[in-house]
Amino acid sequence: MTRLVALVTICAGAALAVLLPAGPAAAIPTIDYVCTPGPPNCEGWSPRSVTLKWFVAGEETTIGCDTATFAQDGVHSRTCTASAGEFTLSRTATVRVDTTPPVVVQATPSRSPDAGDWYVRPVEVVFTGSDAASGVAGCTVATYAGPDSPAAPVTGTCIDVAGNVSAPLTHLLRFDATPPTIFGVSAEAGDRSIRLTWAASPDVVLVEVLRRPGPRDDGESVVFRGTGSSYVDRAVSNGVSYAYRVVAVDAAGNPASATAGAMPGRRLITPAGRVQAAPRTVLRWTAVVGARYYNVQLYRRGRKILSAWPSRPRLALPARWTYAGRRHRLVPGRYRWYVWPGFGPRRLHRFGRLIGPGTFVVRRDVDRQAAGRAEADRAPGDQPGLPRAR
Repeated sequence: MTRLVALVTICAGAALAVLLPAGPAAAIPTIDYVCTPGPPNCEGWSPRSVTLKWFVAGEETTIGCDTATFAQDGVHSRTCTASAGEFTLSRTATVRVDTTPPVVVQATPSRSPDAGDWYVRPVEVVFTGSDAASGVAGCTVATYAGPDSPAAPVTGTCIDVAGNVSAPLTHLLRFDATPPTIFGVSAEAGDRSIRLTWAASPDVVLVEVLRRPGPRDDGESVVFRGTGSSYVDRAVSNGVSYAYRVVAVDAAGNPASATAGAMPGRRLITPAGRVQAAPRTVLRWTAVVGARYYNVQLYRRGRKILSAWPSRPRLALPARWTYAGRRHRLVPGRYRWYVWPGFGPRRLHRFGRLIGPGTFVVRRDVDRQAAGRAEADRAPGDQPGLPRAR
């Protein structure tokens, strides 16, 4: 009876089992295989179906050595056994197939929004996925830094070990890294009041007005918070200089600011100095609290040529007008003007303290400017005593 000796070796990662007779050497069968497509030794995962083909030499009988194609996802093992006389050789091949792409499960920003549900700085979005066969090899990590959008798309995919790429997943986030715009900030001083006006871009949702000194003579304090394009500050004192900072904020919390300053008090504002004669030269002065109208008087060469009662702290001089039966118009020369505030019904003639006298010089061109100065020098006086409101 022939005695057999078992010899087991490892070849290319596959178990090779050979039964050798104890005795004189004999021809031993050889077994090899190839996977298509893919590397010959079938290592790794394939994203397509795989055909396994065996190559056996020196055999008399074989078992399990037929060519086979694997299209189903998963790990497939096949063993080929060849016999030659008293010799038996076995070899096992492992085929890994994954034809199904992974699935992106979710997209997660690396941090919470900066303000509300808005991001104002670049944000990283991490995508994660799952794969039932070969497993996920990696997913997109994307950084979004613009442009601004209330629905900014960030798209990512995942890839599995077999090389299959998932369908993209789009994550929407709100992004705004651009501050709003504020412009045209001005502060107009009145009598114990300051009126602030401004203009802002449409994305502004909140406006704050900060004042220095504050209501309690402290540092900068908020005196207004809301919407709109103007604010009247009545908690001020005449003769005190106030500095304002107007801050506009958009929905994402981006701020923009501009400053203005004013000192409340009674005074004439414009015109001042030399002005070009025009059909509508405008006289302006500070508003007086409680005044229902004003008396404006205009003098030239010591003679009154106009008395008017506007209800607002401004008067546009007409191109021509009639006063005391005589027609008048602005001609080159020096003018003196006075304004009083009126309280109650005009018929009562209740006037407050004089807001102030003012002087301006009208010129039409360079040549007439000199003539105007000469004419003003010949005037008997540019302040005819102190006229009364009437």
